[in-house]
Amino acid sequence: MLATTIIGSGMAMLDGTIVHVPAPGICADLHAFGRRLQWIVDGYLLSWRAWFLVAGSLVPVYGRAGST
Repeated sequence: MLATTIIGSGMAMLDGTIVHVPAPGICADLHAFGRRLQWIVDGYLLSWRAWFLVAGSLVPVYGRAGST
């Protein structure tokens, strides 16, 4: 259980860095600097983490195949 929690939080942190790496390209393409870029990053992370919560709530419903 502890290992699963650690892996899940590590994935969330890793996903946060995925958005920060292409940030200069996003700035240039969308002409977004400062607060606008922060809104883009926050929107991405919020939507990803919302999906993470939805997927986590579906696990008990569908679970692993063959488990009783």
